[in-house]
Amino acid sequence: MPKTALETKPKTVLVRNVFYLMSYAFRALDVRDYERIGSEEFCGMDDLLAAILLIGVETQRKRGFERDYRTAREEGWRIKGRVDMRQTMKLEMAHQPLAAYDYDEYDEDTLLNRILKTSILVLIGRAGVQNERRRRLHGAMAYMQRVSTITDPSSIRWSELRYHRNNRSYELLMNVCYLVIQQQLMDPQSDDRLVAAFDDKQWFSALFENFVLNYFKRHYPALKVTGQTPIRPGEGAPAFVPSMFTDVVLSSGEKTLVIDAKCYGRIFSMNFDKEIMSADHIRQIYYYAAHTGSSENVSAMLVYAGTSERQLSEYWDDGGYRLGCKALCLDTEFSEIASRLDTIVVETFGQIEKG
Repeated sequence: MPKTALETKPKTVLVRNVFYLMSYAFRALDVRDYERIGSEEFCGMDDLLAAILLIGVETQRKRGFERDYRTAREEGWRIKGRVDMRQTMKLEMAHQPLAAYDYDEYDEDTLLNRILKTSILVLIGRAGVQNERRRRLHGAMAYMQRVSTITDPSSIRWSELRYHRNNRSYELLMNVCYLVIQQQLMDPQSDDRLVAAFDDKQWFSALFENFVLNYFKRHYPALKVTGQTPIRPGEGAPAFVPSMFTDVVLSSGEKTLVIDAKCYGRIFSMNFDKEIMSADHIRQIYYYAAHTGSSENVSAMLVYAGTSERQLSEYWDDGGYRLGCKALCLDTEFSEIASRLDTIVVETFGQIEKG
């Protein structure tokens, strides 16, 4: 079973690129405070995650931590909120001339803040965090004195976390917390603990897909960039044939490029001493292209996440459609990764201004 592209001992440059992927995927590059991470050195994944959470806590302190209403119950002379008549009558029968009442209290002890504080405590205990960052993590705890911690992190239902306009800045932080806690739940004696965060193949595939999508959205406003576009079967297909969904679609005028992002470790396999690419992947992008439009206007491409893979960049003709594949080598400088994504645009649409 091939490992994911990131299941290698993390180098400084590779670790930093994980930050760039998350930043684009969760649209955090608009937060200027995070930009300095691109020039910092990290001794491992835990050190990177600690740096992101430190900046995140400081940013949230300035903005104000998320707050939500919780219902509190009190008994007393001064009534505030809603009187509980039944409980008040019981107090009167017990010769206690008090009123029982409920009221809403605006509180920082929300689920997102509890996850954030719990993750900071986990990182404080990690050997892979530099001493200076550990000291600053202790200092960050002072900002969250009114927030409790989660005793059983395995009970967190990550898929049920919801983001809206007022807490959108937490999305990147919660995904960092997910990585921290996933590592905590791994066997501490495992050799793979440094990269345990990426054992969830589905999570990293979604991260890489969203990175590619949001890179083009951010830097090429002249293009129409969409994700999760449905590709429906022909009218004569039986009902059990499902619709498929593209990862990224780029359009300009009549030209369209369909991109499918892949995170499958090694790109090639051996067949009778010959390297071959997955036939399923090639059939998939051909299907996307054929169901999107005519071969004069539509092309399709596979974009692979890789490490130390050859600088793969190939195009070929299949049934009149221009198909291609590129590998983004994640253990190179991010400027090289960005350059290869820019090349996709130039090779398909010509020179388009980059924002």
